[in-house]
Amino acid sequence: MTELSGDLDVLLLGLNEPQREAVTYGDGPLLIIAGAGSGKTRVLTHRIAYLVGTDAAKPNEILAITFTNKAAAEMRDRAELLVGRRVRSMWVMTFHSACARMLRAEAPRLGYTRQFTIYDTADTRRLIKRCLDDLGIDTKRFTPASIGSQISDAKNKLRDADAYAQLVGSYFEQTVADVYRSYEREMHRANAMDFDDLLVRAVNVLELFPEVRERYANGFRHVLVDEYQDTNHAQYRWLQLLAGEHRNLTVVGDDAQCLVEGTLVTMADGGVLPIERVQVGDQVLSGYGDGDFGASEVTRTHRSQPTAGIEITMLSGRRLVSTPEHTHFAAHDPLRREKATYMDAFSLRSGGSSVLAAPGVAQLARDGALPMIEARAVAPGMAMFDEHGDYDMVASVRRVALDRPVYDIDVAQTHNFVANGIVTHNSIYSFRGADITNLLEFEDTFPDAHVVKLEQNYRSTQTILDAANAVIANNRGQKPKSLWTEIGQGDPIKIRELDDEHAEARFVTGEIQRLVDEGTSRAEVAVFYRTNAQSRVLEDTLVRAEIAYQVIGGTKFYDRAEIKDAIAYLTVVVNHQDIGSFTRIVNSPRRGIGNTTISRLLAYSNTSGETVWELAAAPEGVPGLGAAAIKSLRRFMSTMEVLAERAESSQPPEVSLLLNEMLAETGYLESLENERTIEAQGRIENLQELVHVAAESPTPTCGSTTRASRR
Repeated sequence: MTELSGDLDVLLLGLNEPQREAVTYGDGPLLIIAGAGSGKTRVLTHRIAYLVGTDAAKPNEILAITFTNKAAAEMRDRAELLVGRRVRSMWVMTFHSACARMLRAEAPRLGYTRQFTIYDTADTRRLIKRCLDDLGIDTKRFTPASIGSQISDAKNKLRDADAYAQLVGSYFEQTVADVYRSYEREMHRANAMDFDDLLVRAVNVLELFPEVRERYANGFRHVLVDEYQDTNHAQYRWLQLLAGEHRNLTVVGDDAQCLVEGTLVTMADGGVLPIERVQVGDQVLSGYGDGDFGASEVTRTHRSQPTAGIEITMLSGRRLVSTPEHTHFAAHDPLRREKATYMDAFSLRSGGSSVLAAPGVAQLARDGALPMIEARAVAPGMAMFDEHGDYDMVASVRRVALDRPVYDIDVAQTHNFVANGIVTHNSIYSFRGADITNLLEFEDTFPDAHVVKLEQNYRSTQTILDAANAVIANNRGQKPKSLWTEIGQGDPIKIRELDDEHAEARFVTGEIQRLVDEGTSRAEVAVFYRTNAQSRVLEDTLVRAEIAYQVIGGTKFYDRAEIKDAIAYLTVVVNHQDIGSFTRIVNSPRRGIGNTTISRLLAYSNTSGETVWELAAAPEGVPGLGAAAIKSLRRFMSTMEVLAERAESSQPPEVSLLLNEMLAETGYLESLENERTIEAQGRIENLQELVHVAAESPTPTCGSTTRASRR
């Protein structure tokens, strides 16, 4: 049905009893514990329709939040099937999109204009690097990625630069604090916000201006949130402020977590404690960024009981037993490795004794680096770190059966600890500071909350669910549930143990060939692997067997250099204060405006208070610029000023037309055509696709295009 009828029985038809209970629940906080495949999206969309159908809320009084644009689009489409065009009045979107919409109206209260730019990760790292350079900090020891990670973590916990500085406990953290202050100052000066700022500033505007909070809290009669277990503190606080008036907060989440292991842990005082006795708040020995080991706090502990493990024995006699998936730091010939970035390596400092580098630091060390790899990939002859930061070599690796529980701990900031004398990574993963206690403690926050468990699964057979239930049952921090299905028992799970990754790839290839020979379509076959590094052997084997395949993933459209350049041009046209976008495009394509010219522009902008746009438009007033640089800047700015005038004269500007003119008049398209390469032709086709996207956009404005692309 395309429009919601008055027959609510039709709406509720086909729902099982717990689903119906969740959909029809009245006012007040509602916690829906949803197992995998239990129909949670169906419950959320039907609850939206039920609220509208019973006049419990008008369409514009509903805020439905999820984490990804894809999930939000799916929820919006499915809701439209139930309520028709009225879904357009609802806020059905991601956290970041909702906060951005709020701030487009309220940002002037915080000192921004409504045309503020939203920086993506690349923009953020570029600005952080500039801050590091300005402060004279070594960007090889303290990389923009590592500093950005710490700043992001602080923002997700609603800690500004001053609050973060109060918690400094190491030289690395002091460096982050200094950069954080500079970064915030430059972001505000550029009239820009990063993704984390969208959450922080939305909370700020609700906390600082009671009239704004009252308007939004009264306006949203019902707030619904998907994937609540993935919310961080900033998101939690934003929801708390919005739902404070009516208290009609519906959250859906799954508390089941995949857990891995540890063994004996070296504590900060030098003592050794069995990992099962390590508790939240304990201080463990961990690798620091100032070339030393120090104390780091345990923030979470987990327990599980798998059956298979990997035993690693070192030349020193140290022995470490873990699950096959647990992540360690190990490599062959570490002294010959040339570079590494955190997220896949810890690095050694050159000279003197070798030590662990800081978490998040991309150390380009002459002494080498150890990447993060799974225990199953560790091999004899590899090097690992001991508790002194020295190398210990792997003597043997073998598979073992596990006859006792395994544990893991989450270590704040550093995310590594010493187990049985070997440095290992904590493998608990958090999405942008996600805090599962928001879900686990929902009933403490809202004592009158009603709880509904969705335990019937509609995707998997009972065999799969029994295995999942058995694993999840070992989780200590959870709300107990037992998934079941009416689909049937299904085929038994088959486990095949093989010698190495090559044997594994041959086995997988053989199984695919067998299935195809039996009549199974290749489109019905999927191969999952934990890390990208595992795909190479699989792909090689599939190619040799002449089996066509598709790897899901790759560079995202809006992450491609030519697309980011085009978006930066549009951004500068509407926001002359955006320094990051200006520096990206001023010499792209190359037009004789080098780094020295750009540096002098930025330096004089800092001292004079004028924007780089204003200075570039009158470059003769900038000290130190040569005649050639002045001529190049004048030529560039004459083009940009014409584009800006066209954008301003046509409100709203036609983005597709402006894009075409920009690509032609700036020489960007011509430079690609002159390359005469297949790669350049591909970039041209990407830009043509961007023009088509802009032309087909339902709201084709320059601001909306730059905002959409940055998400």
